[in-house]
Amino acid sequence: MRKFISPSSILVLPRLEFDDEGNITGLATVSYNVDCKVIAEAELSDKFEIIGGEEFKLIIERLIRNLNLKNALIRISFEKRLYSLNQELSAILSSFASYLSLFNFDLNDYIKNLEEEVIKEKFCFLSPVTLLYKGCVFFRKDNIASMCYELNFDLQNYSIILVELGNLDFNYFLKDKNYRKVLAVHSSSSFDFFTYSMDLSSLYEANNKLAFQAGIIEPEIEELMNEARKLNCNFVGYNYFSKAFHCFVKKELRNTIYTHLIGILSKNDKITILDFFDSNS
Repeated sequence: MRKFISPSSILVLPRLEFDDEGNITGLATVSYNVDCKVIAEAELSDKFEIIGGEEFKLIIERLIRNLNLKNALIRISFEKRLYSLNQELSAILSSFASYLSLFNFDLNDYIKNLEEEVIKEKFCFLSPVTLLYKGCVFFRKDNIASMCYELNFDLQNYSIILVELGNLDFNYFLKDKNYRKVLAVHSSSSFDFFTYSMDLSSLYEANNKLAFQAGIIEPEIEELMNEARKLNCNFVGYNYFSKAFHCFVKKELRNTIYTHLIGILSKNDKITILDFFDSNS
């Protein structure tokens, strides 16, 4: 069992870049966490071509100014192993973003500032990220489309179970035309959805429906996701860019559900329990 202690995350922004053939050429995540001072940390990857430090510095400066942050820890990390992206995405899904509640933002002004000061710089923010407690979701297609909102969901009594099927071949997914279709339509579809609904259950339903329609969820993953739903798992979600899914479970049920799922997985499959606690605990 792995225990993950989450800080009070403000934003986590993934960046993916592609060449003309649709192969990935760059991958990075930028997270903004509360601490006593502003620090930028970067670890370079030998696998990908990455954007320069000056570009990240510009993002940092703009976000600090727009969020009016006086004390923040800012980390920049580059993934060395694509396989770890599954666990990172699942962790991001349950990151705390309560720090945003300390600010009295006007939502429209906040979105406008992000569009004008950050997104217009075309840093290619892809993949919407949901930060639970209170948080932000960013969407981007060819032109600017963004949405920021609050979610009310208490994770203190929940764990996340992450199921990964075999090894992850990231480039396989990106070369598949159906998968690239998901990347193309996910932003606009999700943006339209969030315009009318803020319900977390509907969010998971909409995202899973999009993945099914694009034909990127393999039958074995679909079968396991349905099995998890039968076990009363909350919010069973497909992990984009992966052969994996995650589900929220009540802590008193997690061991029973874990035992049941591990009993039907193959020997090459992996199952992990992620527990999330306040950084002060």
